[in-house]
Amino acid sequence: MTMTPELPDLTSMDEARPAAGTAPAGRSLLPVVVESGCCIGCGACAVTAPDTLAMRMTPYGTYQPVRRDGRALDAEELPPQLDQVCGFSPSAPNEDVLGLEQFGEGDRHEALGRYESIWAGYVSDDEFRRQGSSGGVTSWVVLEALRRNEVDAVLHIRSERDEDTGAYSSFTVSRTEEEVLGGRGSRYHVQNLEPVMRYVREHPGRYAVVGVPCFIKAVRLLGRTDPIIGERVRLTVGLVCGHLKSTRFTDYLGWSVGIEPGRLADVDYRHKVEGRPANRYAIAARSVDGEEVAEGVEHIAMSDWGIGLFKPSACDYCDDVVAETADVTCGDAWLPPLMSDWRGANVVITRSPLAGALIDGGRAEGRLELEPWTPEQAAASQEAGLRHRRAGLAVRLAERERLGTYAPPKRVAPDPDAVATPLGRRMLLREQIAVTSHLAFAEALEAGSLAVFHRRMRPLVNRYYGSRTRTLARRTASWVLYRVPVPIEKALRRATAGRRFT
Repeated sequence: MTMTPELPDLTSMDEARPAAGTAPAGRSLLPVVVESGCCIGCGACAVTAPDTLAMRMTPYGTYQPVRRDGRALDAEELPPQLDQVCGFSPSAPNEDVLGLEQFGEGDRHEALGRYESIWAGYVSDDEFRRQGSSGGVTSWVVLEALRRNEVDAVLHIRSERDEDTGAYSSFTVSRTEEEVLGGRGSRYHVQNLEPVMRYVREHPGRYAVVGVPCFIKAVRLLGRTDPIIGERVRLTVGLVCGHLKSTRFTDYLGWSVGIEPGRLADVDYRHKVEGRPANRYAIAARSVDGEEVAEGVEHIAMSDWGIGLFKPSACDYCDDVVAETADVTCGDAWLPPLMSDWRGANVVITRSPLAGALIDGGRAEGRLELEPWTPEQAAASQEAGLRHRRAGLAVRLAERERLGTYAPPKRVAPDPDAVATPLGRRMLLREQIAVTSHLAFAEALEAGSLAVFHRRMRPLVNRYYGSRTRTLARRTASWVLYRVPVPIEKALRRATAGRRFT
């Protein structure tokens, strides 16, 4: 069955927010988490109660748990232990607790969590580096774990069109180098862990898991309650995350470059173009009949990642940017001069002895070109994401508290005084844009016209930028900056103390 969800109403939800760290006695909070929009669809609940729950794709292109018997989720009929594996429930430990359990005491940074070492750089093999979305280190790490016989298989995401759900990629199990290499690159839409975690339960072995912060946290929570999963998952590789997207984001990208929904087969979200710095994304789309189109994101309306189109609501209630519970985290090294190299570069954060040994071995053998970074450099490279997940989250928590709407307890305190500030208004508008984009795209699909989506969203986006004049100025500046030669961009960055333009 397909469940049509109610998107969270940010102004009129009347579900009372439980006190932090508590849940109704003997009742699961899962229905509240789902109704409030705070379910990311990771599938940990369905892994824990496989006879009762399954994951289904909603019409808005996100995953949600549903009852296998077709009945509505009912707190009184669901086992309370589900809350212990839900990363957006008060009953689940936060990233600080999980990090301490997993890695013990040690160096810690407020934005990065526990860490052993921090690096920035890329894989020495230039062709390998070019094939990855950043500097190639993510794929290199899991391949090295396979080669050294530290793991038997890798759970990661590969492109694979699912006609039934509309998904363009999903988690898969790879046991060979060729299979792992087939999953290189970024996949910017929601996933769920249910099938691969079920596979781990049923097939003895040692596994590596690659995922965004909330999914690595879900794996850790499953490992606490399920000894089999806890024993068999030997390595976790976290991805730095701005936010997830619904599958409709992929439809939007394809439609924007001329391949209508239904004709789209796959998208390369981080297509590398020689001479074009890594932070200037290009999109390459392929249709089911073999048509291929590549465009810079500056040609796609409202492509600014910070706007948050097609973002699941749960992403606005997460405070983990760098996968603090992962053995090793890899992301984009968004600081000059590395960010100006079109081939891409990684920031790498190790937390466990195994992860450290893999990275140290690669450096010693000359297969990884990495330079040490300070925690401050690593945090600065993810400045925008951290601002949204910390100062912005404090605003959103305060607003939900004011409305009496459920929000998960976070390591960030609500800040009622910030709600009416320019930053506060901007952060709440981002949330409104995200929610509205799901509805607007559904209308566009029904009308068969992408212009319907643009008309619905443009007033909100113009408001986000402040005024029509400022919006036009921003678009003009973006158009120019996406076209200036790299040496000129580098000079501009030096003149502005490294300020990011995109």
